[in-house]
Amino acid sequence: MGLTTNGVMPIPTVSTPLPPNWYAVRTLPRHEKKVCTYFSDKNITFYCPQKRTLKQWSDRKKWVDEVLIPSFVFVHIEEHQKLEVLQTKSVINFLYWLKKPAIIKDKDIDILKRFLNDHAHCELIEEHLFDGDAVEITSGAFIGMKGTLDTLQGKVAHIQLPLLNRVYKFKIPSASIIKAL
Repeated sequence: MGLTTNGVMPIPTVSTPLPPNWYAVRTLPRHEKKVCTYFSDKNITFYCPQKRTLKQWSDRKKWVDEVLIPSFVFVHIEEHQKLEVLQTKSVINFLYWLKKPAIIKDKDIDILKRFLNDHAHCELIEEHLFDGDAVEITSGAFIGMKGTLDTLQGKVAHIQLPLLNRVYKFKIPSASIIKAL
């Protein structure tokens, strides 16, 4: 390395590589396990949370591993591996937050792994709701509040909530309510 024009030796800069982060990758529907195989072939660290579910057919019952979060796989990669992930067959894109691929905390992935390790045989129970049912809101600004289901139209629920000595009607995502106990 030679001297600069002012006679001073330049100081070499060493960029320290950023540690790998977890990212959520959106896949084609029902391609999560195939994408995991592709990631394995490319030596990309991945995690696809699965649950054991008892499936019943007309002639038998069987425990099967189902993907917990449809159309998503988590990858633990360094910044320079993002393009390689996106070029993987059946991968659509990263999950974005504020116009950047969303970074998922290590502790959140660890919590998910521990929960599924302790509850591997969880079963998804679909609960049907009907107009007039007492419901509880499970997410959003009204979390924990109880009200009455007025109507359920696809992914939108019309809920009557008592507030300030009156009853107000709100439209919220149907995924945000459960039958009240």
